[in-house]
Amino acid sequence: MKRRYRMRERKKMLGGVLAVFGVMVWAVSATLGLASHDHRGVSISQLEELSIGVIAGGASVVGGIICSPPPV
Repeated sequence: MKRRYRMRERKKMLGGVLAVFGVMVWAVSATLGLASHDHRGVSISQLEELSIGVIAGGASVVGGIICSPPPV
């Protein structure tokens, strides 16, 4: 019984950490997008670099939601 409780608590903690990490990655991606050096010379590679951060942040948030157990 104790082992199951500890595993549930670890999953809950992991889910919270992943969700917070994902939101932080999203915030950094948005900040880097706004702090572009030259707004006239936006290239596809710059947009691809920012989209990687958005995708990674979203995946982390989804992983956090999946790992967090439902309320009992």
